[in-house]
This record gives sequence, structure tokens and C-alpha cells, in this order.
Amino acid sequence: MLTTEPIPEKVHTSSSMVVLKYLGFILAMFLMFSSSMDMIQMNVKKVCHREEFIFPSALFLMAFSFLVAFIIENIMLYVLTMILFTSLSIIYMCWIFLLAISPDDIIVELINQKNSLLSSIFSNPVISDSVSAARMELLVFLVAMFFIASIISASAYTSIKQKETITITKKNQQLVV
Repeated sequence: MLTTEPIPEKVHTSSSMVVLKYLGFILAMFLMFSSSMDMIQMNVKKVCHREEFIFPSALFLMAFSFLVAFIIENIMLYVLTMILFTSLSIIYMCWIFLLAISPDDIIVELINQKNSLLSSIFSNPVISDSVSAARMELLVFLVAMFFIASIISASAYTSIKQKETITITKKNQQLVV
């Protein structure tokens, strides 16, 4: 005898999954805004170094792909953004380790480079002239960008798992009926 139970319209998702998903959306919007403002500022100041535009434009495209995946709920775009932001967080983690083992001469060179070039905020965020303060500024920047990339990657993974759970639940409901 078949039992007919009411089919729930929504699958229960935990509140942490929803918060993580929307936090990733907010951080992707932040990355898009900050990278576009950085590129506009470099264009207005007539910085003609193509290398300076590569990283902000790549961040813009990565954040844009996450937002498109968020809007159209496409698993393949979520997988793409998860891979991109996971690799970016691994790169930032490597930079943190490189900063920890780098001698003061390299930090002094970054300080001198800051004064000679108008650069992107993503390529050389050193502001102060002291070696210890510049090292701390670089560390704060790298840790912040590491966490942003990790949260967006975790948000994409959460969205993939949520989409898979909904698909599996719908298949199970079709088997019951």
C-alpha cells in the first residue's frame, strides 16, 4: 500500500549554510567594487602598466563569475569559482609564509617601489616607511584577502552541496510517489 505524504516544497537548510551563501555574495560584491574602483583610479591617474591591470581584472572576473553562479544557480559555475577562489586562497597562504621568511631587505625594496610607482592596491599595499609597520600592513592585507577568498570558496561549496541535496531529495520524492 502506497502512502501519500505531502511533498515539502523546500528542503530544510541550516541557517549557517544560508549565512555563508549570502556572505560569499556580499564579499564577491566587495571584490567587484574594489577591483573596479582600483582599475578606474589607475586609468584616471594614467598608469599605463598592463601588469598593474591584470590582478584587479582577474579578481573582477572571478567575483563576477561567482555572482552569475549565485543568480542563475548553475553548479558548473559554482565549481569553477570554488576552484578559482581555493587556488587564490592557497596563493595568499603561500605569500603569508613567504612574508614570514623574507628578510628586511625585501620589505625595504617594496617600500622603495611604493614611492616610485603608482600601483594597484592589490599589487603593493605598503603605505608606511617603517619595515616592521610595512610587514604588518602586508600581513594584514594578505590575511584579509586569504579569508575573503576562503569564504567565497566555502560559499560556492555550500551552494553546490545545497543544490545536490535538493536534487537528491527531489529524486527520492519521485521514487516514493
